[in-house]
Amino acid sequence: MQSYLPSAAYALAGVRRVLVTQHVAGTRFVFSDPAQPLITSLVPAPPAWYAFTAEPTASATQAAQRTLNGLRYEQKLSIQWSTGFSLEQRQAVTQLFAAPLWVLLEDGAGTWWLAGQTRGLRCVNLTWQTGTRSGETTVSAALEGAEPTAWVAFDSGTANALYAAAANG
Repeated sequence: MQSYLPSAAYALAGVRRVLVTQHVAGTRFVFSDPAQPLITSLVPAPPAWYAFTAEPTASATQAAQRTLNGLRYEQKLSIQWSTGFSLEQRQAVTQLFAAPLWVLLEDGAGTWWLAGQTRGLRCVNLTWQTGTRSGETTVSAALEGAEPTAWVAFDSGTANALYAAAANG
């Protein structure tokens, strides 16, 4: 008899959009229904979310590993985005990515997922590359973390509103 690690059905057909905020200790996740995990909000709300539209090369992976203490989920996110950054924006992104992060990512099917729920993801590589056009910059970030819980679905309406507010703020 074969043994399989439990897994959730993910529709990850690439990563479309990403929201990032600093991991805040003591934050409570509000679920719509405990029997069907779907996060609807975080209390208290994080001070600021940062929105990124991912390049087609962005990817997210999660691997379950059985340890002596139970399951552990290795979560990895590789995102790239192109934009013109001011010096202030570049400094803000560099400072943001220096701390543990919560990451909301939208997959190719439009489903939002929260990664780094318990410990937060850490940036292991942040690269800035100039482009061929004036003001063009490509940023690449690799985020990783080991979590006791798998990605959790996040309410799409809430995530879309957070993304719109972050993108326009």
